[in-house]
Amino acid sequence: MEYKWSENCSLEIHRERPATRYLITSLGGYFPVMQKLADGSVAVVARDGDLHIGQRGRLIVVTSSDGGESWSMPSIVAGEGPDDRNPAFGQAADGTLVVAFVKLDRYVSGRYTPDAPIDRERPLCFVTRAEKPHAAWSRPARLPLPPGSYSPYGKMINLADGTMLISLYGRRLLDAGIEAEDGAFILRSRDAGRTWGDLSVIAIGGFNETALVCLPGGRLVAALRREYRNERRADDVWQAVSDDGGHTWTEPRRITRKGEHPADLVRLNSGRLLLTYGQRNPPYGVRALVSDDDGESWDEHQRITLVGDAATSDCGYPSSVQLDDGAILTAYYVYESFGPFRAVVGTNMGIHAALVKYDEAALP
Repeated sequence: MEYKWSENCSLEIHRERPATRYLITSLGGYFPVMQKLADGSVAVVARDGDLHIGQRGRLIVVTSSDGGESWSMPSIVAGEGPDDRNPAFGQAADGTLVVAFVKLDRYVSGRYTPDAPIDRERPLCFVTRAEKPHAAWSRPARLPLPPGSYSPYGKMINLADGTMLISLYGRRLLDAGIEAEDGAFILRSRDAGRTWGDLSVIAIGGFNETALVCLPGGRLVAALRREYRNERRADDVWQAVSDDGGHTWTEPRRITRKGEHPADLVRLNSGRLLLTYGQRNPPYGVRALVSDDDGESWDEHQRITLVGDAATSDCGYPSSVQLDDGAILTAYYVYESFGPFRAVVGTNMGIHAALVKYDEAALP
C-alpha cells in the first residue's frame, strides 16, 4: 500500500549577505517602534512588564548612541495601566518626542475578558510627550476620537509643513452605535503633538495596523494589514497612496502573501523604499521587499529574509531606520527563538527585542 499527501509550497534561493544582530531589550520588547532622532541617536519604544496579554504591561523607551549596537537601561514612558500597549512613536519638527498608546481595559479579576461589561464607546487611546527620551513624560491625555475602539500603530511621520500624523486602526461607531466602520484611519497634530484632530479614513473593511511613509514630493504611501477573521494565519499587507496629505486614498491593493504582516516602511538614502514585515509562516521571523519606483511595484522575485529563526508566529512587528552612514537597522521582537538570543532568560522562551544591522548594498 502506498500513501500520498502533498501541500503547495514555495522554493526560495537565498544569497547570504553580512549582517549583525544586536539585543535591544530582554524580558519584554513587544511591538518595538524605532526612530532615528534629530541628534543622531536611535530610540525604541516597546512594551514589557507582562506577557503578550497582561494587565501589568507598560511602555518603555531605550536609546542607542552608537548606531544600535549598545542600548541604555529602559525608562518608563507609560506604566499606570491597565495594560499599556500598542505604541506609536515619533519626533515632532520642534524635537518633541511623542508616544501614543492604548490602555487595554479588558480585565476581570486579572483575567483578560474581551466580553467584559464595559463602556465600549469610551476612547482608550492616549498620548504623552517629552523633551528627551529619558526625561519625564507628560501625564497621558486622551486622544479626541469619535465613539468606538481604536489603537495607534507604528512610526508617526511629519509632513513638509510640520503636521504630524498618527496611524490608527479600529472600529468607529456610527448612528448612535447601530453601525460601525472597521478600518484604518489617520489623526493629525499641527502643534507638535499637543492637540490632535482632523480624523480621516485610509480604508474600511478589515484593515488595521498601518505603516506610513512620506515621499519627497509629498505623496504618502500606506502599508495596511488586512485581517481575515474566518481564516487562520491568512492576514496580509495591502498598499494605498495619497496625494493630498492623507485626506483621500487610492483603493488598496495587495502586496504580500498570506501570513505576511504587519509591515513597516522606510525611504532609503538611495530613494528606494524598504518594506519589512512579520513572517507568520514557517520559518517564522521577518522578511523584506524593495521598491525602486516609490512603491508602484515591489521586487517579489528577490524576497529578503532578515530573521528566520523565531520558534513561533508570535514574532515580527519590524520597525526600520537608516543611519547617515547607510547602515539599516530593523528592530523586531520574538516570544520564542532558536536564534542567537534564545538564552537571555535561560531557555528558548526568551521574549526579547533585537535588531538586524546591515548595509543597503546588501539588498538586491
